[in-house]
Amino acid sequence: MEFGLIFPRTNRNVRVKDEKNNIILETDAMLENGDKRTFLGAVAGVVVDDEARKYALNQGLYLIEPAGSDLNITPPNGNPKEW
Repeated sequence: MEFGLIFPRTNRNVRVKDEKNNIILETDAMLENGDKRTFLGAVAGVVVDDEARKYALNQGLYLIEPAGSDLNITPPNGNPKEW
């Protein structure tokens, strides 16, 4: 499924600390498209139960799950959450 997003650059194990807004996070992979500085979130899991799936999608996150030798990416319910 195409989402119209292109990411020519991947940064691994990125840590972000914003003391002004009291935000600290670490990502396994940060994908950059080189355009505007909007961040979209995604969670990934090998086994995701229905409650976790529903929660992630309702929070505006993409959900990434294995599907055989490929990955299945489910878009969030409604608009993706932006930071």
